[in-house]
Amino acid sequence: MGKPAVQAGAAGVSAMTAPSGAAGQGWPAAVVAVAVGVVVLLGMFSGTVVATVSTWWNTGSYNHGLLVVPVVLLLVWERRAALARVAPRPSPFGLLAVAVASLLWTLGSAVAALIVEQAALVGMIWGLVIAVIGWRAAWQIAFPLAWLVFAVPFGDFLVVHLQDVTAWMTVGLLRLSGVPVFSDGVLLQTAFGSFEVAEACSGLRFLTACLAFGTLFAWQVYADWKRRLLFVIASAVVPVIANGVRAYGIVMLTDMVGPSVARDVDHVVYGWLFFSVVMALMAGVGLLFRQPPPTALPDFVGPGRGGTGTVAAAVVLALGVGAVLPGWLALGTIRDAHAAGGRIAVPLALGVPAGWDDAPPRAWQPAFAGAASVLHEGFAAPGARLERIAAWFPNQEQGREVVNRQHDLLGPGWQRLSSARVALTVDGQPVEALELRLTGPEGARRVVWSWYWVDGAFTGDDRLAKLLQARALLFGRSDAGALLAVSAEYADPLEEPATLGALRAFVVGQQDLSRRLADAAEGLPALAARP
Repeated sequence: MGKPAVQAGAAGVSAMTAPSGAAGQGWPAAVVAVAVGVVVLLGMFSGTVVATVSTWWNTGSYNHGLLVVPVVLLLVWERRAALARVAPRPSPFGLLAVAVASLLWTLGSAVAALIVEQAALVGMIWGLVIAVIGWRAAWQIAFPLAWLVFAVPFGDFLVVHLQDVTAWMTVGLLRLSGVPVFSDGVLLQTAFGSFEVAEACSGLRFLTACLAFGTLFAWQVYADWKRRLLFVIASAVVPVIANGVRAYGIVMLTDMVGPSVARDVDHVVYGWLFFSVVMALMAGVGLLFRQPPPTALPDFVGPGRGGTGTVAAAVVLALGVGAVLPGWLALGTIRDAHAAGGRIAVPLALGVPAGWDDAPPRAWQPAFAGAASVLHEGFAAPGARLERIAAWFPNQEQGREVVNRQHDLLGPGWQRLSSARVALTVDGQPVEALELRLTGPEGARRVVWSWYWVDGAFTGDDRLAKLLQARALLFGRSDAGALLAVSAEYADPLEEPATLGALRAFVVGQQDLSRRLADAAEGLPALAARP
């Protein structure tokens, strides 16, 4: 009985060592195929790549993206021993992943959602890698592939919420310190000065970089998934708390040394020392609980299914699958452009609700990037005066879309106090609109309610508006959209309830709003040119 056991043990040792050379025979061709495939893929979607790199370079919150690709390549290189023990096996599952990601990119491009295009491009890279080397080999580099997600610049939607959290923490810490403070949204008033938690103070840059670092650190230092998850959660929570402490410290420093010195110190401390110290402390605490990496190597799974020709075919198929839907979209766009030439645009006219009269709009000038037209109207009723704005986007494309973070509902001279959601009924449809409370010149106050109209439906949700646009395109309807807003200005905070009541009455009184927008979206048939 002992001899067979020894023989079995020897066979196991042989399986763990000898086949590494056989497994490695297919890797030169596979590596070249993946490299060439990724380069060609990036060239095919060069518009998305250029936009992504531009965001990395020009937006401080996403500067860490410049390091993502080099770090991913380094992580893959560290896994070369594990990869050498698994033969590359082209897999049809990769083609399926490419197809799904290509569909996602096509939808993102159709609705001008750059972040969707960027995420889909990462997905196509995943699919291409799996198609060439197979899922078993791809599993050996699963984390480096997953960490590519941090190449996607995401998080802008958090800015407003981070501002509010930072303001809330600052107020709480000041009151715990015995400092009297009055807060109105993101504006704070103390005995020694006024402060605003601006967008630049939201801490998004710190949060995104810390989360990327924390995820990488957790993977490299821990073997237990629980520890990894806890450290990643800490990487998301600690920077938010630290940013609140930083804002509190700047307020207190202003009381001690004056605003000009505090502002200069803030730029130095937060830009360099504060960020570095917090990251170093997190890493130091994390290292106290580090675990040794696993020593077991994966078993060899057998030779690959073919040589150079097989991986080359996998790359060609993957690139072909990735190009089909975007190519179809490009042809459809050209076809739609020709069809649009047979219609005449209809000027936007939304009507006047009963009980209201036309009045000159006030000096409030929000801006809407890429809007074809902006309808700015003023209305008055006994004891009330307000404005309505409709930014019109008849043919949406990148930079000219109804959902765009470049839109500015504040306008020059106005600052955001707070944001909330308000339940409205617009032309018979329930809508969760965005509510902005603003402060402006000479202490004036303003309330803004805004929502979207796309494909016959009203919504206050950015994501749903994009999905409605995608629905319209898929069913061959117009993708025209409108950003609608009603707003009223008041001088005394005690007037706010009456102002909100007037706004609600105006919104309820709007009739046939959806039909009027649909008529403008469809336009009128153009007359045929006479011979």
